[in-house]
Amino acid sequence: VVSLDGHLDRDFVVVVDGLAGRPLATLARDGDGWVALASFLPALDRADDAPLTLKVLVDCSGSMAGDSIGQARTAVARLVERLSPDDRVSVSAFGSSVVHAPPGLRKADAAHRAACLGWSEALQADLGGTEIEGALASLFGHGGAEGRHADVFMITDGETWAGDAIVALARAQDQRVFIVAVGASPAESLL
Repeated sequence: VVSLDGHLDRDFVVVVDGLAGRPLATLARDGDGWVALASFLPALDRADDAPLTLKVLVDCSGSMAGDSIGQARTAVARLVERLSPDDRVSVSAFGSSVVHAPPGLRKADAAHRAACLGWSEALQADLGGTEIEGALASLFGHGGAEGRHADVFMITDGETWAGDAIVALARAQDQRVFIVAVGASPAESLL
């Protein structure tokens, strides 16, 4: 864990030794100088092969019209296609209200994956305002006892108010929340 306090007014360098993986480095001209990019994809052992329990939550508010809802549809489809039959998944949409797609949290067998894909293809940006706090509260309670330990995968542009309340609600739950920000200018500070 690396944490920083204060204002960064100079370069910060982290050196990590002993990682196996695929390094990437490139160097290019930048005016009279040079710019370098270095990255790596570590080869990490998978700690847990347990099936996923995942609740997908898609923003279908008016601010998602256009490219954003298209990106959300694509994200849901790519996610659902990668699930294994032992994983469990539910899909929900939100705006001013929350719509949980039937039949809820189920094993991701071929039939349920197909139903989730069909549901995602029909998504529209027609559910009103971006009420993330209410949507998360509804989703945290969705799925019964098994759903209480699911991970949440939310796709949104984050165009909402009450950011502090949303963060407080998410922190108070025993469910991890992963967010994919979509659109031309997502609300990065909240997300």
